Amino acid sequence: MVDGPLARTTATADDGSFQMPNLLPGRYRLTVSRPGYVTVEYGQRQPPEPGQVFTLAPNEVRERFDVTLPHTGAITGRVVDENGDAVQGAQLHLFEMRFIAGRQQLADVAGVSALATNDIGRFRIYGVQPGRYVVGADMGAALGPDDPTGYATTYFPGTPDAAEAQFVRVGVSEEVANLEFALVPARTARVTGITLNAEGEPHQGGIQMRQTRRSSPVASDSFGARTWPDGRFEFPSVPAGEYAIDAQNNNLHAVQIVNVAGTDVTGLVLQTRPGSTITGRVVFDGADAPSPRGVAITAAAVSPDLVPFNGGVGTSSMNGDGTFELTNVYGPQRLRLIQAPPGWMLKQILVNGIDETDAVFTFGTREQSVKNVEVVLTNRLTGITGSVVDGGRQPVRQAVVLAFPVERDRWYFGSRFFAVSRSTSEGRFGVFALPPGEYHVAAVDRIEGGDGDGAWQDPEYLERLSREATMVTLSEGQRAMMTLTVNPR
Repeated sequence: MVDGPLARTTATADDGSFQMPNLLPGRYRLTVSRPGYVTVEYGQRQPPEPGQVFTLAPNEVRERFDVTLPHTGAITGRVVDENGDAVQGAQLHLFEMRFIAGRQQLADVAGVSALATNDIGRFRIYGVQPGRYVVGADMGAALGPDDPTGYATTYFPGTPDAAEAQFVRVGVSEEVANLEFALVPARTARVTGITLNAEGEPHQGGIQMRQTRRSSPVASDSFGARTWPDGRFEFPSVPAGEYAIDAQNNNLHAVQIVNVAGTDVTGLVLQTRPGSTITGRVVFDGADAPSPRGVAITAAAVSPDLVPFNGGVGTSSMNGDGTFELTNVYGPQRLRLIQAPPGWMLKQILVNGIDETDAVFTFGTREQSVKNVEVVLTNRLTGITGSVVDGGRQPVRQAVVLAFPVERDRWYFGSRFFAVSRSTSEGRFGVFALPPGEYHVAAVDRIEGGDGDGAWQDPEYLERLSREATMVTLSEGQRAMMTLTVNPR
């Protein structure tokens, strides 16, 4: 169900037919999948674009939802060394680029396992859904932990820099053949140290490392260390670069930045400590105030390099009296409302009576804790409604409507000045809970990666889109109306 948590699954019969009885009325998408075949949504123009949303009325029966499943694709090729000789045992990985926490990041493709090259350096990655991918290779543990020379993780067409990787596009049932690239030699180093708990005692806990945002514009997955019961840890065979390390003991963290330049980094001491605490209450500015239990508050990281890898903070729901508490908060953060009762939106966040709605706080110690926070909600909803049409003035369904502020300093990931929506089958749309201000509003037929991962919040993308967008100024409680013409993408 599109507008609710209900999801139903069923298996097809031997002849491919299926039934889903007793569905609740509502709006739905139909997705069909099977191992070895492309996952398809009913009514989609082409994978991986979203399919058609259809509405079921009470007691309605809909028939002839026929879907054809094509076979998945594959990528084949060969890995060589710097001399052009075949490399046996290189581990091949298939990545997709995702926009995570305001940053492009390589992530493993679900359902596609790492595999090794054969004795002539060849590989075949199979079970690939249509899309755009990055192919990478490394030697894993094949070099041995104490070998200071080896090969960096190398991305096609032969670069250790993920930002310089060339995308490989795989169409429906397509086999992309003869990718050949050479591993890049690199000198590696060990990063070693000890982890301590809050009392200063050695402990064997979780510890992860990843490249910083300054070290590479494209992030790769974090990786773990070898650990021992006496608190010692070791990251073997680390290529040159700047890294963030996150040591964890229960809910306590220690984050440290280290530079690796081909020589061992030793003697690090990472002591996990309690972070800061944020306490406050919710205030409703308007009549007929609802229960505060429908409100949720969190802190959003401003610099992912300086906070624990899980974001460093959870979500606080309200107590019955409207008070809340966030504990163990680390690094630079903004306070954020992430859930409000229907018909209510954030008006401002006050700290000791001062408006700090978009302020950045530095957390990490008890002395940096923040008290007397007032999260003020209003029922004077600000928003934009209207319709999306094509060049012939016909309604466009499933168009992506984006609203973003004119002021560039508000273009950061998770900004409360961002909103996204999709048009209905009648071409209608609505974006609500926007703060008062000046906005660009645009409708596009699709956005790379979908609208769920926030890739559209990339400032470069917004800069291009702003040249074609419609401008609107919203005052508090205003609901503007407009008709947008979809821009093909």
